[in-house]
Amino acid sequence: MFHEKSLLGRHAIALRGGTVTRTRRGTMGDFPLVQRFHDRCTPHSRARRYHAGATCPTERQWERLVDEGRGVTLLTHEEGSPEHVIAMTNLLRCPGEPGVLELAVLVEDAWQARLLGTQLFAHARTLARSTGHHALRAYVPRGADRLVSAIGREAPNRRTFEEGPLVEICIPLSRTRATQPSG
Repeated sequence: MFHEKSLLGRHAIALRGGTVTRTRRGTMGDFPLVQRFHDRCTPHSRARRYHAGATCPTERQWERLVDEGRGVTLLTHEEGSPEHVIAMTNLLRCPGEPGVLELAVLVEDAWQARLLGTQLFAHARTLARSTGHHALRAYVPRGADRLVSAIGREAPNRRTFEEGPLVEICIPLSRTRATQPSG
């Protein structure tokens, strides 16, 4: 499913202020790094990612997150510091919905508000398109207006559905800003 090495290699992202990050596919061996990353994230940030009070994936959950048959998990670190994960992006197949991937991003608090999440969203969208997917789906807590706004700027054709404590955001990949013809 995600075998495109050029897209899954060490993808560089330049942030405000000139900092460069690298994003790569996560592996089972990264579990200790992911645990430390989650420890550095505040409970508030983890709750926005996991919605159910989880603080960190268990080893068994991590095994599923890095299973290529289920999708791809990407880890981001500052260039030159591969042992210090600062963000995690999950693109997971939605069972029973061919062509749809569930997207989830968690950025360490110290790295938020630097457009890293926005850049990771753009990279995830490129990966999904390159592997033939037609939509992304994200779930965010109701009240996460800043996050919904950021997605809206990058995917103006998104559809949102509010039910209970979560907002479901469906992002069609064929009609997002990046693929619309100019002129």
